[in-house]
Amino acid sequence: LTMIAGVSLSFIYAFIPFMVVSFPELGLESQAQAGFWSGLLGAAYALGQAALLPFWGSMADKYGYRPIISIGLFASIVCLIAFPLAPTFALSVMVRLVHGGLNGIHAVVK
Repeated sequence: LTMIAGVSLSFIYAFIPFMVVSFPELGLESQAQAGFWSGLLGAAYALGQAALLPFWGSMADKYGYRPIISIGLFASIVCLIAFPLAPTFALSVMVRLVHGGLNGIHAVVK
């Protein structure tokens, strides 16, 4: 399970520069200009996860580990499908924040 959470964090890093250049609202002309926006999009998952990891740990203590792991895995499936379909940069950042926030299995598994 820890491997699944790690993959959902890092597998998109190869695609982020191409995705960022494709958003017309940023006005980027090349991948060289996409560094800042790529970093912001890449960090959104970790920010969401860092904000809600203590919450998921306490929920696992209260309700058990299995339901929290199930919620995290289901949220990962939904967010991994929604992320490449996001039509705007703001929505893609929001999907990554939500993905990180709902994927609380790091606190539960360890």
